[in-house]
Amino acid sequence: ENIIFILLIWILGMSIIGIIVNVFLIYLKGFIIGFSLSSFFLVYGYKGLLAGFIYAFPTSIIYILICLLLGVYSILFTLNIFNKDRSLDMKRFIKKYVLILIISLVLVLVSSLTEGFLVPSLLKVVTKLFI
Repeated sequence: ENIIFILLIWILGMSIIGIIVNVFLIYLKGFIIGFSLSSFFLVYGYKGLLAGFIYAFPTSIIYILICLLLGVYSILFTLNIFNKDRSLDMKRFIKKYVLILIISLVLVLVSSLTEGFLVPSLLKVVTKLFI
């Protein structure tokens, strides 16, 4: 799911409508993570704050930073495509855009593996000790 989301941001960066959709997608992803964390805190109080921190810190923070980085580059790419002044070297910018995609995909893969294997074990330990 995260890889599809990253690829969607990257592909939408190649069109003019991508600016609006990318900003909305990044806002939506941040809202969902914030809503989840506030639900942990509301239901479990301060103990939920610890569980929410473990839930969000290793994976969600990295994922949001990746989405922001790719979102900024997708907006820059869109603006450079439709820029009348061609003083910018487009081949170099496209190579940089593809490199950002590859780095983002690798980091999202690491983040997803961490979320799938490390976070459940940490949450199990924390819930046994504190909650």
